[in-house]
Amino acid sequence: MRVILNEVRVILNEVKDLTTDNEILRCAPKKLPSVRREFLHEMTAAARGRALRMTRRQSSGLCPLRRARQGDKHVVKIEYKGGIHFTASTRGHEIAVDLPPAKGGTDEGMTPPELLVASFGACIGVYVTRYLSQVGLNAEGTTIEVNHETAEDPLRISQLHAKVTVPGGIPRERRAAVHRVAEKCLIHQTLCYAPAMTIDLV
Repeated sequence: MRVILNEVRVILNEVKDLTTDNEILRCAPKKLPSVRREFLHEMTAAARGRALRMTRRQSSGLCPLRRARQGDKHVVKIEYKGGIHFTASTRGHEIAVDLPPAKGGTDEGMTPPELLVASFGACIGVYVTRYLSQVGLNAEGTTIEVNHETAEDPLRISQLHAKVTVPGGIPRERRAAVHRVAEKCLIHQTLCYAPAMTIDLV
């Protein structure tokens, strides 16, 4: 049975772009002669059901890993200050947002994409340094450098790569745990499981 399940996983991955049971079952004898068609039909139906449930949860704005806690609503206010200069404020804090002169701004703050990249790196930093402190490791001087690339059609940030440097060092037996902790940060999870987004005009 374990061998059959492994083979089913292979065929499901190979035919993931096929949309109907008939298409999958026509492909199956060539790819997976040892699995009976009835069993494959049941497995693909189950996989399709899981995918549909995941899609519904994402479209409703709920994280696939857990339900959003009711009442967890935070507001950041963006105010236009002229030119291409904005301020973003929340909880008594304020930062400037602008573009460099080459793009028509006055360079009084980071650009919106830079803020997104900075949020990604800072969030990783919060999770990693907190974990290091909890297990008794020195987190002092930790830095996170984030490289990003853009793509077009549509214009977007297409790649993010974070490099975490811990001057105090990370023991080999802790490295996997630190990596997992970094991937669990709120911003990383948000980018992996896109939130529901709406824009209202008032």
